[in-house]
Amino acid sequence: MKYKKIRVSYDTEVTGNVNGVYSVEIKDRLSFKSKEDKKYFEGFFLKNSKDYNRVMIDDFKCIDVNKIQEICFFPVRKKIKEIDMIDFCPFKLGLDFLISKKLFDIMNNFNLPPVNKIPTRINTFNTEYFLIGFPMIPQERIDLNKSIFFDTKKRSEFNLKSYDAFINTDFFC
Repeated sequence: MKYKKIRVSYDTEVTGNVNGVYSVEIKDRLSFKSKEDKKYFEGFFLKNSKDYNRVMIDDFKCIDVNKIQEICFFPVRKKIKEIDMIDFCPFKLGLDFLISKKLFDIMNNFNLPPVNKIPTRINTFNTEYFLIGFPMIPQERIDLNKSIFFDTKKRSEFNLKSYDAFINTDFFC
């Protein structure tokens, strides 16, 4: 199976966020339509943090979207841009980012693994979003001999031959 790593941008020109971190957040009393929704959401992700296997590809647990209504996120600043992929706060193990319906429809054309997909909206935005969580792939499942990495600074592909090389590679410099 072919895996791709997808990340959000932290570039101020792209996101409109001068702090370079998350752009939207959950507000305790305003984001959930009911106390039951909030309790179910928090409980599901608390279980993930207690049992890491729930977010791994072999034992991935999907949230029951019938037990939770749309979640409302709030921009952290007025200048946050309405883009297709947005980082959020607070961190929840098993969730990655918010994506627009348009981007999800494009991604859905590929052979996706099971995914957590929670309907969301962002206060003051018109775009339809989903809170998305993909399963994690254990390092031992990565076949480095068949893997190709891309250096965004040098704009070139490279290979790693060992797990030591993989672990010692700084992918963020």
